[in-house]
Amino acid sequence: MGAMALGCNIQEKIETKIWSNKNCIQDFVKRKEARLRMLVTKQKKRSKTEDVSYQDRQIKAELRGTNEKTKKVLREKKRKYGEELLKDRQKSYRNKQRSCFKR
Repeated sequence: MGAMALGCNIQEKIETKIWSNKNCIQDFVKRKEARLRMLVTKQKKRSKTEDVSYQDRQIKAELRGTNEKTKKVLREKKRKYGEELLKDRQKSYRNKQRSCFKR
């Protein structure tokens, strides 16, 4: 009787082990599938935003290329900005020179 009970006990342990392994594998597969779904949705969102920004850049490039008035305005802005940068650099250079002489 003892050997029979021992055999049944081992059988139950083996079955529970198999079930627990099966559940672990199922959980693992579910997690992997969820991760893949998340990555796919991220990729879809990313591609949509990239398409929009690409279209914006194309439109801006066309506007800059075709319209002479726009070109002139952009050139003027760049020139003014460049002059301001140059003035700032000269001013900071002069201030450095003055501070060196004061010492």
